[in-house]
Amino acid sequence: MKERYRKRVPLKAWVMFSNDGHCGQGRVLDFTVPGCQIESTEKVIRGEYLELRILLPGQTALFTVRLAAVRWTKGTRFGAEFIRMDKSEQQTLDVFIADHFQRSTPDRHLRLTKEISERLQEG
Repeated sequence: MKERYRKRVPLKAWVMFSNDGHCGQGRVLDFTVPGCQIESTEKVIRGEYLELRILLPGQTALFTVRLAAVRWTKGTRFGAEFIRMDKSEQQTLDVFIADHFQRSTPDRHLRLTKEISERLQEG
């Protein structure tokens, strides 16, 4: 298993995930750079690629990650790494992280925002 990028930041959000032959839903339990941990009763396979649609707390529109890779699975949980998203979605994520995490971790949210942006630009 790949070493964790950064410490996980707790979050509760609804997520729908899909690929050509698979569709499921669950809860995002936390964000890390550059992805999230999801809990779902739907089985996914390590190495599988998914599209994620996440309803972030306080948002009315779904946040979409066009391409995410399942990096690990354990029981009903799995880790998804964000690989590709539209620029507007990246901006939504940046703003959400800044607004949501600033209250509890003022220094960490700046690092998270910068690192997520850099990693997504690489991919």
